[in-house]
Amino acid sequence: MGLNRPKTEADSPMDAIFELNLAIQGQNNTYPDHNTIGNDMEQSIHSMQLFVVPLNDNNEEMWNNLQFGEATNLKDFQNPITVQVSDFAFNSIHVYVGANMNKQQVNAFIKSKTGYYEMTKTSFPTYYSAINQLAPFSAPWQQELYRKPENIVMFATNVLTANSNDVTEVKDEETGEIKKIINLGTATLKRVVAKVLLTCETVNGSLDVSNEIAPGAVPGVGYVKTVKDLKDPDNLGPTGWIRQQDVYYFINNMPRRVKFLQEYEELEGEKKLKPNYNLKDVIVQQLGVKFSPITFNRETIKNVFIHYDIDELYKRNQSFRQSQIWGLC
Repeated sequence: MGLNRPKTEADSPMDAIFELNLAIQGQNNTYPDHNTIGNDMEQSIHSMQLFVVPLNDNNEEMWNNLQFGEATNLKDFQNPITVQVSDFAFNSIHVYVGANMNKQQVNAFIKSKTGYYEMTKTSFPTYYSAINQLAPFSAPWQQELYRKPENIVMFATNVLTANSNDVTEVKDEETGEIKKIINLGTATLKRVVAKVLLTCETVNGSLDVSNEIAPGAVPGVGYVKTVKDLKDPDNLGPTGWIRQQDVYYFINNMPRRVKFLQEYEELEGEKKLKPNYNLKDVIVQQLGVKFSPITFNRETIKNVFIHYDIDELYKRNQSFRQSQIWGLC
């Protein structure tokens, strides 16, 4: 539906400079007691993307009239940030804000704000190739996949608004040019990946805990009890001990899609964040089988998730990690 009121000056195409501040959700509360991965990298912004969507008289978004603007090289940025958007007309607008997005991600959002950016199995067969679309993560044998610049894709949790009355005209003292400025306020950015931190309950090797630790345990070394036998899942062990320093882990199921604009739904009278894929639900609903790592079709799952079976983990010599890793929820 287009504009149906008489044209005004606000409807005439114009070049405008958008001015806004950026804030990062959790910026001052990101594991302050754990130096697991550089917090500077977690908070760095190299580029900012602006999606400007005009509204019609019914306050409906005219998505086909979306205008895009971008600010780059913001490594040492200071608020406010300015972005110029050229040759667009509006009376009222919604503005969506992203940061550190690549061209494919920008195009995915322009195509559908409620759609997903998908990392297909064909284009991104491995965990490393997929996660580096969103956050830097190195594989010892695939350094070329490491995301550069070293930053994390983010998207604003709030939608900014403005109308034609918010346009301020400012004269450039050097050129005499009249510039039109629109102040949008503050966009609060949220990272699209989560930080996963592994912790273990340990027992000191110098303690005699019911003689559970085998003879030869080294005093002062932390040991983690292994309590589940994969051959007998009902046996809750203990089946042995492993030194804490030798504990590694790997995220073996990560969804291949991400939605930049968070959506909420009403559940039991409460407004809750709409979740991404759930592996168990996908197996039960899409494949019609009981959840079991043995019975489901791995190739079908791999179209939706990044998933490795034990043979692939061995053949690919996956780089397991200590303490911290990135992943999609």
